[in-house]
Amino acid sequence: MFNALVQDPDPEWMFINGSYTNAHQHSSGAAAKNPEGIGKSREGLTSKIHGAAHVKISTAPRLSLSDRLYKGKMIPYPLPATIDPLSSSSLKTAEWCLAVASISRKRTLILSAILIVVTLIQLATHPRLKQFQGETMGTTYHVTYVGNFWSHSIKDVSTRVHEALEDINIRMSTYRNDSELMKLNHSKIGQPFSVSPDLAALIQKSKEISRLSNGAYDVTIGQLVNLWGFGPQQSSQKSTGDTKESVDESAHKQNDDNRPVFIQWIMKNYPGNVPSDEAIDKARQQMGYQYVRVDTKNNTVTRLRPVFIDLSSIAKGYGVDQAAAALEKAGIKNFLVEVGGEIKVKGTKPNSGLWRLAVRGPDLTSGDPAAIVALDNKAMATSGDYLNYFEIDGKRYSHTINPLTGWPEMKRIAEVAVITDNVAEADALATMFMVLGDKKGLIMANEMGYAACFTYHSGKGFKTAYSDTFLPYMVKNPDRTKQLR
Repeated sequence: MFNALVQDPDPEWMFINGSYTNAHQHSSGAAAKNPEGIGKSREGLTSKIHGAAHVKISTAPRLSLSDRLYKGKMIPYPLPATIDPLSSSSLKTAEWCLAVASISRKRTLILSAILIVVTLIQLATHPRLKQFQGETMGTTYHVTYVGNFWSHSIKDVSTRVHEALEDINIRMSTYRNDSELMKLNHSKIGQPFSVSPDLAALIQKSKEISRLSNGAYDVTIGQLVNLWGFGPQQSSQKSTGDTKESVDESAHKQNDDNRPVFIQWIMKNYPGNVPSDEAIDKARQQMGYQYVRVDTKNNTVTRLRPVFIDLSSIAKGYGVDQAAAALEKAGIKNFLVEVGGEIKVKGTKPNSGLWRLAVRGPDLTSGDPAAIVALDNKAMATSGDYLNYFEIDGKRYSHTINPLTGWPEMKRIAEVAVITDNVAEADALATMFMVLGDKKGLIMANEMGYAACFTYHSGKGFKTAYSDTFLPYMVKNPDRTKQLR
């Protein structure tokens, strides 16, 4: 029978073969009784260990590692019957066993900690979509970009984007009398007026597209736009009317003609009036892109006639370009910016796929879009007659005014979508193609290499035609390929 000696949590007592004895009265190999009689053997169980003699196993609680200390050395428990715990070789073996166990536990803890840290880092740095939205230029904007938990906070990015958009709105809006553009429109005839470099460049670009279209697009169309009720003056009247029915009120009424509620509301509440021929002729005499002189070196613009420069068909697109520039300046490489339907995309989504955009088309009751395109570092703008118009005596008047006639465009064209490198150009080209129509517009688009999609009214709904350079951007859709030219 072997002697198992370990120290009790109470330093004055030792536990020897199931018996307690006072440490100061202990003699080697035997258990001396203490004066208080505590050294009597406790009842225990009899067990056989590895063929050795029967020994008394204490029924006392199993000791913890911290309790198994002998002269500063740790002894594994229970001990094999063949090991003498008091021999130096046995102690070394015990030390080795415990050291291995300790190293194993430490290694497990370290590996677990590393795994947790790596997982947290992966989750924090994993690309994800971040989104925010707001209002500007009388419409809404939406921004989606790729970031991670740590980079490019929405608060910081949204501030940058909103400031970029508001800068364009403040300087180039015809709805603000104190804007830089309106100050230009009130400047003296024949006298150069100093403007910011980007405003001069934008007016110059508008003039180039005006020349390209032979006047079908004209940046000085502001007088006609106001006359027909699509400008800031008419918008002011709409906002102050108290007898107008709200969209929500209209939504609860019967949709007799099965058109979207908001279109019915526009048609019922828009205070449109058909101007007289005399008023139209007078407004046309006060327009003409030829009567605007731009000096991009000195950043001045001179009005040679009392023309009203209206950048509504290009400034919103330019605002999208500036918002995209703000994202790039912040170090964001993958994003989508949309302002009132004008879009700029760059890079890819978190799954490395290209940004896919749907050209909704004028048939709002149908879930089938006019086209679906996949873009990278491209811009797309649309223009159509189905969202901004009024109807009198059963005749629809579009917000797209033909500068050559002075009347709203009433061709069969319903919507145009254009893809270019920047949104400002796409915005202006889409307006130009709306005036030209699907037939002339498609011919010009193919001749000039513009990527354009034309949706037009047919006898029983709508049809779509695509320019040659638009087709490569399209996502193949079996339901739409039969409509390709």
